[in-house]
Amino acid sequence: MTNHLERSIDDLEISVRVAKCLSHLGIATVGELLQKTTKAELLWQPNFGPRSLRQLELILEAMGLRLRSGRDQPHDVDKPKQPGVEIC
Repeated sequence: MTNHLERSIDDLEISVRVAKCLSHLGIATVGELLQKTTKAELLWQPNFGPRSLRQLELILEAMGLRLRSGRDQPHDVDKPKQPGVEIC
């Protein structure tokens, strides 16, 4: 599992949209992705919607990993999407 955590985001088979969103967040490795973000936080990012999240979840599941939901963090609950931002 340690090898998976050190794996570069660039090495994952993800869409350009997902890769750009993660890059914008300063996430370079799978380990950083799991430590720094939650599902809710990713969904708040412009151009990162449910399909992008599902794509990322499927890749992580194949490695035996999963994102934190963020439900246990008060600032993560019910934060609205930015108006006028297209969701993928």
